[in-house]
Amino acid sequence: DEFKNWVWQDDERRERLHRHYNDHFNNIRNINYDGSHLKLPGKNPAIELRPHQKNAAWQVITTGNGLLGHEVGTGKTYTMIAAAMELRRLGLAKKPAIVCKKANVDSITADALKLYPGAKILSTADMFDAKSRKATISRIATGDYDMVILTHDHMDLMGMKPETQRKYIKEELAELEAAHAQAFAESKGDKGNRVVKQLAKAKESLEAKLKESIDATAKDDAINFEDTGIDQLFVDEAHRYKSLPVYTKMQNLKGVPTSRSDRATNMLMRARWLQENNGGRGVVFATFQPLLSPPRRSASATRQSVMKTSLNIAWPVISLSGRTSTAPGWCMSKANHVMPW
Repeated sequence: DEFKNWVWQDDERRERLHRHYNDHFNNIRNINYDGSHLKLPGKNPAIELRPHQKNAAWQVITTGNGLLGHEVGTGKTYTMIAAAMELRRLGLAKKPAIVCKKANVDSITADALKLYPGAKILSTADMFDAKSRKATISRIATGDYDMVILTHDHMDLMGMKPETQRKYIKEELAELEAAHAQAFAESKGDKGNRVVKQLAKAKESLEAKLKESIDATAKDDAINFEDTGIDQLFVDEAHRYKSLPVYTKMQNLKGVPTSRSDRATNMLMRARWLQENNGGRGVVFATFQPLLSPPRRSASATRQSVMKTSLNIAWPVISLSGRTSTAPGWCMSKANHVMPW
């Protein structure tokens, strides 16, 4: 209390602190996306979207990205379908695609045709076995569809071009080398240091992946994701893509992920490629369990999930130096308010 009284006693100090607070902390206003004006031409007039679904669709339309962190039963599917159709109608996306669980592909296709009876939709259900895979991908690439609906497994089988893989692996390798060099320096050149050894092993693994992508260049004759024409992804059940490593000297800190999954790595490549080639637009994730909790569940780092990385959602960020800092992050709530952490 004495300190509080002292702070405000001096007029100059009061004005200076007041100015500093407003300039550095009280200068962000969350955007409120209001989709109440949307008419959604071509939609089944017997189906009326709820306000939060229109708001979410409007955010996707205006930004090209989003995280639909709605609870189960609140209408993520209709939101994705409506947003995809509007992006297509407005010319903001040429070929949007919805990626979903195999068990849901038929129901989502049925919902899409129910909401937009006149839509031209291609579903890859039962069309992606070894014999028909190339023909199906060719149909996606050459067809003029309002929407393509694929399963997670089908998307995972659709590879990225070797040169795309090399680009992203080299970027990650540079990040890993910086972490390794710093850990080696701080251990005073001790190659037996546990963290140094872990990072060196990770580097060897990445270099092997880089060699694989280089070797694949000469023999690759498949149609890759980049050739399909898909320029907007809606990823349902996006929590399946969350295992990405963080390279830091703080390998012994609980909560810092060190493992990876090929599924998440490939999705991150797709997401980055889409955003780089579409002016920062192109990726929407939908899940009922958006992300791990912030600091309460230790220092979960920015690269832990594809959702956080692609949408620039930052919780505690672990730097190479081992310091932790917190940057603003957001996610879409059930009512589609943008929620700061």
